[in-house]
Amino acid sequence: MLYALKLIALLRHTEAATLRFEHWDPEASPLGSLVAVDPKNGVTRQVPVHPTLAGILGEWRLGGWAAMMGRSPTPGDLIVPSRQGNVRAPAGAQVQLLEDLAKLGLRIEASTRNRRGHDLRRTGITLARNDGANDAWLRYISHGPRPNEMLDLYSTPPWPSLCETMGKLRIQRRQGQVIALASGAQ
Repeated sequence: MLYALKLIALLRHTEAATLRFEHWDPEASPLGSLVAVDPKNGVTRQVPVHPTLAGILGEWRLGGWAAMMGRSPTPGDLIVPSRQGNVRAPAGAQVQLLEDLAKLGLRIEASTRNRRGHDLRRTGITLARNDGANDAWLRYISHGPRPNEMLDLYSTPPWPSLCETMGKLRIQRRQGQVIALASGAQ
């Protein structure tokens, strides 16, 4: 779930790790929305929820979260808590990412730099740009308004335009396909 929020919603680790179910509005139209808080400046922004992410979030809320935590989530619960119910620390998330990449046989050779959780966000932005997303709206979705930019202070992007931009991302789940783990993976 954490990886999906970073990749598809284009969120930073802290933005994804501090999201609560009350920050998700699946009824917003034309796409659902998440309210993200920029950890660098505290500015909130509304992020359109891509249809693929909406499906993942819905399944997580209806079953995955409860399977991990032993109870159903409430609006005030973190969407991706640690197993103790706390905000996931960046360092722990990085260790888990490297372990998961190794399990999938995707660990990069030692001679190149390790992948980071932030690379998911970077990849999501790159894919959206390659799929024809409007750069100005994409920047607004992923980074919010720039506080020292006059045009950002005097304008607000129309929600349908932000949703159309997010909708350009051609990403979907593969249904019914099992991915074999690398040999020796647990």
